[in-house]
Parts: sequence; C-alpha cells; structure tokens
Amino acid sequence: MRGPDALGRVARALMVALALGVLPAVASADGEPPGEKVDIASLDLESLLDLSVEAVSLHEERASDSAGSVFVISRDDIRRQGFRTLQDALATVPGLFAYQDGLYPMVGVRGVGLLGDYTTRLLVLVDGHPLNNSVGIGQSYLGRDLPVPLAAVRRIEVIKGPVGSVYGPTAFLGVVNLVTTGAAPGGEVSMAGDAAQTALRSEELGVLATGTRNGVSWMASAEGFATRGFDHVYPELARTDPAGGRVRDMDFADALQSYARASWRDLTASAACGRFARGIPSAPYSSLLRDERNALLNRTCFVQLGWSRALSSSLTLQTRASYDDFLYRDTFSYLPPPDGSGMFFDDARDRWLSADVRLTWRPAMGTRVLAGTDGEHHDTVQHSYTDPRTPPELPPIDKTYGTLNAYLLMEQAVGSTLTLHGGLTFYAHEIFGSRLTPKVAGVWRPTGSDTVKLIYSEGFRAPTATEAFFADGSSYLANPDLKPETVRSIELGYERRLGDAASLSAHLFQNVYGNLIAFGSVLAPGAVGTDPSDYREMALNMRAMRVRGGELGVRLAWRDDLHAWAGMSVQTVDGPEHPNFPKLTATFALSSRALWRPLTLSLNGSVSSTRAKDPTVVGGDGASHVPAALLLNAFTTLELPRTQGLSLELGIQNLLGAQALDPVPGDFAPVSAMPRSPRTVRAGLRYRF
Repeated sequence: MRGPDALGRVARALMVALALGVLPAVASADGEPPGEKVDIASLDLESLLDLSVEAVSLHEERASDSAGSVFVISRDDIRRQGFRTLQDALATVPGLFAYQDGLYPMVGVRGVGLLGDYTTRLLVLVDGHPLNNSVGIGQSYLGRDLPVPLAAVRRIEVIKGPVGSVYGPTAFLGVVNLVTTGAAPGGEVSMAGDAAQTALRSEELGVLATGTRNGVSWMASAEGFATRGFDHVYPELARTDPAGGRVRDMDFADALQSYARASWRDLTASAACGRFARGIPSAPYSSLLRDERNALLNRTCFVQLGWSRALSSSLTLQTRASYDDFLYRDTFSYLPPPDGSGMFFDDARDRWLSADVRLTWRPAMGTRVLAGTDGEHHDTVQHSYTDPRTPPELPPIDKTYGTLNAYLLMEQAVGSTLTLHGGLTFYAHEIFGSRLTPKVAGVWRPTGSDTVKLIYSEGFRAPTATEAFFADGSSYLANPDLKPETVRSIELGYERRLGDAASLSAHLFQNVYGNLIAFGSVLAPGAVGTDPSDYREMALNMRAMRVRGGELGVRLAWRDDLHAWAGMSVQTVDGPEHPNFPKLTATFALSSRALWRPLTLSLNGSVSSTRAKDPTVVGGDGASHVPAALLLNAFTTLELPRTQGLSLELGIQNLLGAQALDPVPGDFAPVSAMPRSPRTVRAGLRYRF
C-alpha cells in the first residue's frame, strides 16, 4: 500500500492506460482538430456568468432559470485553479466548507457538517448516475476515492438544499453532479508531484483521450496517485506525549481511477472503477495511534447503459440500467487481550442493480412534464472479526432489499416573466417504509437582468445499513428501530446581472432537520451503569435542528483576462451549539491571463469561523472549539513557448502555512481535532494534443 511498490503499481497501470487510451486517440478523430482548443474569449459573456445545469430538473437549462440554489464550476475553472480533487473544487463554492478527520475528506453545506458522515447526505452523481452506496461507511467520493478522474469532468453542478423531490433520500443536504459529456476530440497526459516538510510527498500520473470514429464518440481517462502523506502534530498530545504530539509516516495512500464512456446514436455506455487505500494518521474508534497496521481500502465500480429516443416532437423516452459494486475493508489495532481486542477487522460490500425509465412531455410552449421511476435491488453484507484466519465471531449482517423512487416534475410558464415549478416523489424502502417529498418553486424575471426565486422543498434520508444494523459484539449495538431523517427547506433568492461582466446573488434560507442520526452512548443490555465499560455506542435519532441564514455571492467574467467568484454564508442554529457548525463561511477564487496570454495566475481561499468540538470527546487539550481558519492556495500555468500543447504547472497549497484544525468524532480519543495539510508545493507537466 505504501512507498515505491505503490508508486510502481500506479506507474505500470498508467502505462497500460496510455497505450490503450492515448495512441488510438492520435490515430482517430476522423480529421477533427486535436485537443479541446476552446477560445474562452470567443464565448458570449452570458454563458460564462450563467452556466448550464442539468441536475435541478433533469434537463439542461441556464442556472438562473433553474428552480434551485445552484453553483457551477466549469472545466476551464478547474484547470485555471489547478483543482486536484472534488473537495478542492467544492471548498471554493459559496455556502460550502471543507473538513477532514484522517479517514476521508468531507464538505458541509450552509453550516451543517455532521461528524462521521461520509457523504451519506450529499448525493454525488456522474452524468446523473448516483455513486452513493447504502452501507454508509468507508467512502466520500470527494477525494482520491472518486472513481472518475477530475480531468474527465466538463463541469461540476452544485445544488444547495434538499432535492428529495427528484432523487429521493441521499439528496438530503444537496447534490453534486459531475458532467463528463461534450468534450472535443483530443486528450492530455500529465504528471505532477507534491513536496512538503522538506521532502517529496506524492506523485501522480494521468491520461485522458477523447475521439470520434464511425459515428461513435468516446472518452477514456485514468489517473494514478501515491503519497507518503504528511507528518501531523496534535495539540492535545503536545505536552504529555514523548514525541511532542507528532505522528509520522501514517498518512500514506495510493489510488487508481479509471473511466470510459461511449455514445452511438441513441445509445450511451459508461463505466468507472476506482481503488483507494490509505494508512490512518488519526485514531478512529479509539484505535491505537501510530500503529501502521491501521489502514483502510475501498473500491467503487459501476457500469451503465442508457438509451434515449424522441417518440414524437413533444415526447421523449429515456431509459438506463446499471450495476454498481462497492467494497470496503479496514484494520484497526487495539491493546491485546484482556485490555483490548487486539487486531480488529471490518468488511462491507454493497452490490446493486438499478433501472430508470423517464418520459418528458412538452405539450405546448412553456410547458414541460417529466415523469419517471427508478428502482434498485441491493445486496449488502457487513461483518467484523478479530482473527482473519477463523470464521467471524459474529455472524455477518446480510441485508437484501429493494427501493423504488417515482417522481413527477412540472414546469409552466405564466406569461413571459414567471415560471412555476412543482415536483413530487414517492420513495419506498423495503425495510424503512415509504415517504412523499414535495417541491414547489417560482422563478420570476421582472427584467432581463433580475431573477427572483422562491423555493419550498422537502427531503428525507433513510438510515444506512451501518447505522441501523452494525454490531461488533463489544463496542457497538444495532438499532433497527431508527427513523428516517427529515428536512423542510424554504429559500428566497435574488440574482442580478450587472452589465456583461458581473452577476450578484443573495439568498435567505431556513432548513428544519428532524430525527438527525448520530452515534451516542447507551447502557449495555444487563449492565447496571456503574462503570464506563457498561456503556456502548449506538446510532440514535437526535432532536430537531433549525438552521437560518443568508448567503451572498458575486461572479465576474471579463473576456479571458479575469474570471472570479466569491461568496459568504452566515447561519445560526436554534438551541445548543452543534459540533462542527461554523456561523460564518466565505470562499473566493480568481484567475487572470491579463499579464501575458501564455501565463495564468490563480488564487483561491476559504474562511471558516470557530467550530465546536464534539462534547463527548475524552481528553483533548481542554479547548471546546477549533479556532477560525483562513486557507489560501495559489496556482499558475505557463504554456511553454515553441512547444505547442506543453504547459508547466506550479502551485502552493496552504500558502500561509495556517495551522488549521477540524473537529473529529468523540470516539477518536485521544485525538479531538485533525490538523489540515501543511504548506505544500506542487509542480507538474501537462501535454495536450
């Protein structure tokens, strides 16, 4: 998993991908010009300020016309800013904030960043295909475990707020849709490395190729990554630990991502597979710190076939069928018996078949009706054991169940300035019952430059298999009586175009969350409660939480000279303070080619106010909060003269060397907060053809 062996595996895999992917691309394309040489300066400014989005209403529309709070990051934005992971990009979106715990990267939405939630409340899509599994542990899809290389992504669509009226339970906090379609023939090969703490820390190789031959448009992409990671210093251990709280050589990781898509006439096929493995520099589930046997591995794969046909001038039919396979394994070290369990292993797998049928009807100008249904059949299994050579001490948790999601969306133009939107979803879960979730919205354009949106939506989230059924025989108890989480959201938004170079937005929102699920301590069966060992961890429905706030945003696009966006979100929560809830977040990103066309200079950053730590943490440094943090990243690209297609990339992550911390769950003791990555220098070469 670590060191030269890992990098060697990555390099060999990338060489195979290079031979299979790049060479055919050079020979194909039927005379199409090589590379994606889109001149941004030639595009109309409105398209830069008001990008297209598909995920809100399941059809392509301008973001300003959509019935949602939407932010779009284009492929040009991704390249200009040098984003390497999905979390890098999402950390610059107004209203979102990034955090991590030593296992996976995560993002919070408008103040809600639940600890230990590995992207089970934020739906991640690839061209509309959902990645989220129902196990609910061992993934984020925001880091290197995303099976699709970011180089293959044409744009990132972010919807803030529940979208249960379309997608069902996982779209609880919002939706992130990665659009890969529409790239011009050509490709690229890239290599890069990171240096920090006076040493080379990571290496990566990537390849992307797109082409068209005999009416078939295709894309293939692969990326490999290996790192020795960073050394981290934990403030809560600095005074008592002989090593001064420093943890070395525990942050290693390697990953391989691969993605392919092909379309011919009405048919589209796509497939992806990603493998991610890492060591663990923190202490999840109170495991032993600094034990290199603490590690995890996950694999996410899917294959999908889609078909679309216009049945008439007003009626379109779309169908999709797919198969997904998710695998997770971890190893944690504890004190040997009788003081602990010694080595502890967890395995989990979710395999599911899904199918989707959708009809779009346009009976008249300004009217759109969309009806569809999708079903999934899951086969999940989890088991825990202390000796891999013998049968598990506990029987595996094996659950097979189906889900059904039926939805109806309607849009109706009223005159030339008002569009009404309505949606209703019926979702049925074979174990956790069924629920209706509605959405009602109005989009009013009083002038050509002004847009007003009023949106009411609901959402819910069924418990994951881990939350409801996981039990390890020692520390965790199952709770099959968990209730689904609920959310009701109302939002008022105003957007204004300022000439041809800028747009402003302002949003007021209220989200009321009910039955939120979190792990808490309960008395073990038969125990009397006189000793800490009498208590176990169990997933519980907690009380409701009401979040109110406002968000401001601005976007600039002046020719090819300046592209920028910035935003700030302020929110409050009723009742006691919640862990990892920032009252203020702010983000920005800007890039410019004004000094010299071959040179792109970029800067992005984020601000997060103080956040409370988990109050159940044992030990720690006595601080109840992590301090406010400002993180800045700089990136530059130089297109090398006399070498068409070759560019040099340089960047610095955490430019100021900020000592930022993120809260972690209470059962990470003795660790109570996870340090962010230190200042890191990045360098790379990219050749586009």
